[in-house]
Amino acid sequence: MPRLFVALPVPDPLGAALAAVRAEADGVRWMRPEQLHLTLAFLGVVEEDRATATAKALRRVEAAPVALEPDRLAVFPNRRRPRALVATLRDEPALLDLHQRVNAALATVGFAPEMRPFRPHLTLARLRDPDRTALGKALRRPLPRLTATITEFRLVESERHPEGSRYATRARYPLGQPSP
Repeated sequence: MPRLFVALPVPDPLGAALAAVRAEADGVRWMRPEQLHLTLAFLGVVEEDRATATAKALRRVEAAPVALEPDRLAVFPNRRRPRALVATLRDEPALLDLHQRVNAALATVGFAPEMRPFRPHLTLARLRDPDRTALGKALRRPLPRLTATITEFRLVESERHPEGSRYATRARYPLGQPSP
């Protein structure tokens, strides 16, 4: 059974610019630029027939292209228990609209809406007992002032491997002007 999520891809120029914030630090596992994505919905392990129905339901999502602009570095869930170094994103109404439309489509195939508030971000690194001094320095690094326009979202399968997760796109969905 596949482990699935719905995401926006991060184009190479933005991924490469974000990779420039890397620093050597113990307890930090950096994401490869090609792994960067913005998760719209994590679905978990799904039976194959439900995965097929999900892919079909997502075809009905109509939304505008989305602009991604990094804002600042932060840690999730918080500074006392940092587990991920992330780039937060500037507010983008089209992104919030897309998130709502994706969740509405997922509800038609039985996925419950996420109860936590949507906090758009790009995970740059996974943290495991990080060096606090190095992490503090990393959090002060400026992020590139780039904006990337995203014109598709994807249904992605994640496979866990000892060297980190591998992602495979199962379906792509274009973003254009929403219908009235």
